[in-house]
Amino acid sequence: MPKLIDLTGERFGRLTVVRKSTDKEQFKSTSARWYCLCECGTEKTFAAQALSRGFTKSCGCLDAEVKTKHGMYGTPTYRSWNSMIARCTNPKAPNFANYGGAGVTVNERWKDFASFFEDMGQRPIGATLDRKDSRGNYEPGNCRWATDTQQQRNKSSNHMLTANGETRCISEWAELTGIKKVTIRARVRKGWTHTAAVNTPPEPRRSRNAE
Repeated sequence: MPKLIDLTGERFGRLTVVRKSTDKEQFKSTSARWYCLCECGTEKTFAAQALSRGFTKSCGCLDAEVKTKHGMYGTPTYRSWNSMIARCTNPKAPNFANYGGAGVTVNERWKDFASFFEDMGQRPIGATLDRKDSRGNYEPGNCRWATDTQQQRNKSSNHMLTANGETRCISEWAELTGIKKVTIRARVRKGWTHTAAVNTPPEPRRSRNAE
């Protein structure tokens, strides 16, 4: 049987754990439950798993407040914001290691959904939240609503070329210039400058019948 982790004194969102619940009649569950005090003054018990995984952040007052404040609770825009907060602040989030665990933070202003919405607007259909500089943080000026293609092109693993005052991945340069990706990539490997690699038109193919 796994050892019980004492959550007394721990804080989860607006909840502060006061003590372990011993009311076995009311809560027939294999998961330990903890008595918590919410910032609003309400006392309730919650399962340890719900607290540690970030599923529960208040006695319910937070959800009610959000719904009343902007009416966007549960919308795609709100879900994107909530996911951003979770992966940067909650060690139990599935992808925390690649975000909060890697030093990626959320701008203090954006920890409030209303402020985030004011800066980013409504999430377009088919888009997700993306950082323009994948090495940077979630903050005004470094985020956009991007399509899946844009997200894939913005991965830190992509080979980025800087030319004509712009930095783009090879796929984008190929689309813009009409030069094949394999050609641009081969030029860079041969030591061509980025500017020359994307600006030099390819030589016309010689006809087999040319003398």
